[in-house]
Amino acid sequence: MSIGDAYQPLEKSSNEMTSPFLSIIIPARNEADRLPKTIGQLQDFFQYHSWPLEIIPVIQGNDETATLICKLAQKDPRIKPIIDSQGGGKGRAVRYGVEQAQGEVILFIDADLSVPPHCLIKLLEQFQTRPLSKLAAGDEEQEVSVHRRGAYKEILDEASTGTTQLFASAVEFGRRSTSTSCDILIGSRQHPKSNITHPQPWHRRFLGRVFNLFLRSIRLTKFRDTQCGCKFFRHDVAKTLFSYAMVNGFAFDVEILLLAKNLGYHVEEAPVEWANGGHSRFGISNDGMQALEDVWNLTEYS
Repeated sequence: MSIGDAYQPLEKSSNEMTSPFLSIIIPARNEADRLPKTIGQLQDFFQYHSWPLEIIPVIQGNDETATLICKLAQKDPRIKPIIDSQGGGKGRAVRYGVEQAQGEVILFIDADLSVPPHCLIKLLEQFQTRPLSKLAAGDEEQEVSVHRRGAYKEILDEASTGTTQLFASAVEFGRRSTSTSCDILIGSRQHPKSNITHPQPWHRRFLGRVFNLFLRSIRLTKFRDTQCGCKFFRHDVAKTLFSYAMVNGFAFDVEILLLAKNLGYHVEEAPVEWANGGHSRFGISNDGMQALEDVWNLTEYS
């Protein structure tokens, strides 16, 4: 898919139309140096695994990233770029990617591949076999889920007209007590078993922890790391959550996890191997202030 007809996918032959098992979404802005390398590493690594794969780079910005990735896509039909020439934020990019994703499992990662492929595989295997905790089953869970769905109706009432039908759809997709595995698995750099091989600069770590403490203090999340760029979703769960999402900027992770809570989905944190790629696209002054504004707006729905 392309936004504004900046790119048209190539026609696929019948043997290339196999439904993917895994969709990997990569939001990218001015990543001409890093994104082709990241896609190359994913191609090399996943050729040794039998899972059908699609890679969906969602490209924003005005450098040559789009040109480079479209050339790669002509050689590998698994690469399905989305060109968002107007830009609009990381949350918007991931939302566009989820709209087009076909995989049974949908994953989004960062363009610098901070979580290496061998760790992604371990997390994927864990995600596929992860049982629900005892607290997520039975009548207690059903009661909590109904309460959360009811709370989320307020969001839908505010979001747009015709939300009754949307809410009914959300309830239909909500958790059933018969589920045997979690719905969302998120990587956490703060997990005690995580291996941080190349940490962020101290001021980034400090600001990240202050942000997370703020989120927990206002009861927007219980998780120790909402911002790690490594999150796995079951297909229908991702489609439901991102169809309701409205935050375009870096705080979209917080919104998605809040929606998941309000709809009764089961989320677990997992340890990751993580290396800082440097050259963050997050601007503390502009993006930071927008994230705080977005988070504050979310408090009325928590």
